[in-house]
Amino acid sequence: MELTETGFAPIPHSFLNALLVLGLTGRELRIILLISRFTIGFHKKWVKLKNKDFKIIGIGDGHIKEVMEDFLLKKIVIQNEKTKEYGLNIVYILSLANTHFPQRLEELDDLIHDQFKRKNYQNGNIIFTEIVGKDLPKEELPTYQNGNITPLPKREVLDSDNNDFSPLKDILKISKNTDKYEIANNSFKEGSQNAFT
Repeated sequence: MELTETGFAPIPHSFLNALLVLGLTGRELRIILLISRFTIGFHKKWVKLKNKDFKIIGIGDGHIKEVMEDFLLKKIVIQNEKTKEYGLNIVYILSLANTHFPQRLEELDDLIHDQFKRKNYQNGNIIFTEIVGKDLPKEELPTYQNGNITPLPKREVLDSDNNDFSPLKDILKISKNTDKYEIANNSFKEGSQNAFT
């Protein structure tokens, strides 16, 4: 696969940050990324996946059943009762990270800010790092293609007939105040390094 891609999946930074701090196993992370690729990446709420589809990412039948049952029980992944398609409970995933790992999120934000401020120069095999500015914003800015001020395309697949999809920006507006909403039952055990155990 070449590095010059023709499309992009608009995965929110807050969702990626949550995935980084939750202590997911490799299998759990690959499953969430696969579902994300077909839901967030296609601007859809649901994706129909079969057990054989998970073999593509190296997960066999026994493990996929175990992880998916656990995700469904904990409401990390939700299932459409009519179509049996899967979706991610993104608001709940964000609330897990915010509730149980606020320190990790804060440290990750600091790391991102520090990396955002650095400018690297490479001379042969040596990389010189220079702190480039006090005036840089504390947050990452929205991404634009090729440096232009044209935002990324809004849809990867325009022929979607799924009318019940809520844009992530609408879902994410409530992520910091999740205690105002009943999102899902929390099965997190205090003291665990993994929010899913």
